[in-house]
Amino acid sequence: MKFKKSIAMAMSVLMAAGMLAGCGSNGSTSSSTASGSASSASGEVSTDGVTISIFDKNSGSNTFDDPVAKAIEEKTGVKIQVENPTGDPLEKLNLMLTGQNYPDIILMDRGNDIVNRYIEAGALLPLNDLIDEYGPDVKEMYGETLNKSRYTDGKNYYLNNWYGEDPDPVAGVLMRYDYLCEIVGKDRADSDEPFTQEEYIDICKKFKELHPTIDGKESIAVTFDAESKNYDGTLKGMYGLKTYYQDGDNLEHVAKAPNFKEMMSFANELYTEGLLDKEWVVNKKNQWTTTNA
Repeated sequence: MKFKKSIAMAMSVLMAAGMLAGCGSNGSTSSSTASGSASSASGEVSTDGVTISIFDKNSGSNTFDDPVAKAIEEKTGVKIQVENPTGDPLEKLNLMLTGQNYPDIILMDRGNDIVNRYIEAGALLPLNDLIDEYGPDVKEMYGETLNKSRYTDGKNYYLNNWYGEDPDPVAGVLMRYDYLCEIVGKDRADSDEPFTQEEYIDICKKFKELHPTIDGKESIAVTFDAESKNYDGTLKGMYGLKTYYQDGDNLEHVAKAPNFKEMMSFANELYTEGLLDKEWVVNKKNQWTTTNA
């Protein structure tokens, strides 16, 4: 089926930490583009016309040209060019390292030795001076994690994309934009105002009414990926639940949290209303990805 409104776990929870890669000194096109911003008469650097290339091992076929990408470009003057991996991302990373042809930013597995190889080859720029000058917010956000992620030479070459001691559920709900506009109107779809739980259920019901079947098959308003348990992060995130429940000085199982029952009642309502995929408890990640295309 071409579409299912879906609830998805933030993939950064499942992926290893990312890292920030600098341009190599080999004169690659990405290097010249990213560093070619002109200075204005006042001495300030203009970002107009600047393109930043990013290699993300998780991006698939994403070209980053959706409304979010366009809004970023309009506000910053910077265009994001995503270089998608074809085949094995690690193989692509090795080829870039061998050919010394690097994008501006790279997302890779921090636990893989490929990170150390990039550092040892001088392919990555240390971020310490940049963070000191331009990143007080980075220091505040990462705190002690910056010290823990230093390389053996004492420098920071990457930023972890998951940090902190308490990995609270922070996932959200994904909906296809054109269907959402059809149901609530473009102005509401573009609004920053969040949808209430009641509104969300109503949206799912209207979707089923407008599109009872897709490609000859019964449509499904909500589906989950049971293999990676994205329902866990999404539902708990909706109710502000952590991975545990703290009762005074005692740590309890999250099921003992006062609003855990409310969360389960919401999931049950989705199911009894015929909005939730009947196979959600056994869906494999590949099934979930394919049916949400």
